[in-house]
Amino acid sequence: MAHTESMRIFRIIGILLLLILVAWIAVAFTLDRMAGPELLGIGSGFTAIGHVTGEQINEAMREGHASLLKEVDARNAWHRGAEIAGWISFALTAVITLIAGAQGQPIAGAEPTAEERAALIEKIQRGVIPESRRPRLVLLIGLFAAISSVLTATASRLEVQAQQHNARVGTIQKALEMTRARLTSANINEQEAQNALESLRETCIHPD
Repeated sequence: MAHTESMRIFRIIGILLLLILVAWIAVAFTLDRMAGPELLGIGSGFTAIGHVTGEQINEAMREGHASLLKEVDARNAWHRGAEIAGWISFALTAVITLIAGAQGQPIAGAEPTAEERAALIEKIQRGVIPESRRPRLVLLIGLFAAISSVLTATASRLEVQAQQHNARVGTIQKALEMTRARLTSANINEQEAQNALESLRETCIHPD
């Protein structure tokens, strides 16, 4: 009877913690966003420089701006994927820790070690919970631990991709600003304007 009451209390606690976790994740997705670049308007007031027409200049600037936005979208998508994988991994680890607490198994760190999981499984196998539930509980712990490990590694790789796109965002943004400054310079000549546009296009194709 005491064990049944204890399990009921842990179940209630588990549901409350799950609700708190869901709310926490919702707040994190709302507030934790990667800072976006200061997107300056590309303008449409460029004038011809020699045989380089204003329309050619505007077209190159629009292409550069489009490349910048494409990299921003890619960065945000990779970052959001990393967040999702990380939060799911955290949730699964929390479930394992909660099961451990229900069985009176102490967990040293934020994530159960392999030794702690093995000790928990052993305790469940010889514990006081109904025998019919033991295999299912052991399977869940092993499954959650495996998925959590995979998601942790996945989140790390996704964040690396996000940071690579973030670096490209900075590179293209800097190229756009430098090109604008060169094209609006009072003493720029036709060849310099051509070189500026070619450099911008090359940066947008190969931002690294």
